[in-house]
Amino acid sequence: MKVTELACDYLVVGAGAASIAFIDTLLTKQPLTKIILVDKNPCPGGHWVHAYGFVRLHQPSLLYGVASRQLEGNWLKLILGKLTLPWHHRASKDEILKYYDSFIQDKISAGQVQYFPNCQYNFPGEEPTTTHPASEREQIHSFSSLDGARQCSVKVKNKLINGILGECIIPSLNPVDFPVDQDIQMLTPNQIFDCHHQKTLPNYGEKRFVVLGCGKTAMDTVVYLQQSMKVKPSQISWVIPNDVWMLAREGSANPWAWPKALLKSDYNAREAGLALERAGGF
Repeated sequence: MKVTELACDYLVVGAGAASIAFIDTLLTKQPLTKIILVDKNPCPGGHWVHAYGFVRLHQPSLLYGVASRQLEGNWLKLILGKLTLPWHHRASKDEILKYYDSFIQDKISAGQVQYFPNCQYNFPGEEPTTTHPASEREQIHSFSSLDGARQCSVKVKNKLINGILGECIIPSLNPVDFPVDQDIQMLTPNQIFDCHHQKTLPNYGEKRFVVLGCGKTAMDTVVYLQQSMKVKPSQISWVIPNDVWMLAREGSANPWAWPKALLKSDYNAREAGLALERAGGF
């Protein structure tokens, strides 16, 4: 197989939120920088690519994304067209993926980024990284397409950026590691969404649902079952490892409520949580 030789200032592995934020900041400060972006997914967005269809940000869109452009879009269009205040907008999966794709395509058009989707970086141990003889700073790295049809060698002048450290564990890509009885139908949130829209989950109004986990994915699933699928609360069991507090968006809570409560309680997290609960903020 012929190896394609490439060169760049920075080689970024992973096209998720952290990597794209890094690229945005770097190119804002140093617009002449050349970047190669390698990602195993077919489009930019990291875990959002494989997220469940009913997912939305749990925070205002104006607090998410990259510094150089607004995720929520034009404020006037948002207020007049969607009757939504900018700080109340919470982007959907499709909006987030379009946002990241638009950003990367703009950087490609500007000649600042070369983007290689559906490719896997060869980490040390998989493929050795060597120092280029011409300079101690320049290193040779490699990556290949997932189908094995393409292999590239990259001379990196400045640095390799590993943007996939600590990447999310996504239910749709990670089967459970415990046995499931044959009479129990195990579904991921993605499958719940697909079944509901394709109407392939008959009589779910008579079924009992058990939701595992206390993270945002589980919370979203519990809400989706009730609001979109009209499943009664009595049909849902929610198994969580710890009791949790969360800010009540519809109540008096705001992003500053928790730090203020901590200050008032002399940084006693339990007392701060109980105080917010009594006030209706949790």
